[in-house]
Amino acid sequence: TVLVDIEPEVAAVRLAKARDADRFEAEDVAFFARVREAYLSRAQAEPRRFLVLNGSRAPEALQAELVHLLKVRLGPL
Repeated sequence: TVLVDIEPEVAAVRLAKARDADRFEAEDVAFFARVREAYLSRAQAEPRRFLVLNGSRAPEALQAELVHLLKVRLGPL
């Protein structure tokens, strides 16, 4: 499981710049803070199952890290 972790406030600003929020995305920041904490708790409990990436970085940096970590985890394909 790949978890792209980003603070809800940062995600909200990015979303507002990209498009109109749908019903789910229109939830308040407190809702997304609770969801984030739940996922981070799961990732901490099962570190072999999760790759946690810092989603506040530029998309290109995030993609490069994801490709690298997948190669490390999966080995040569």
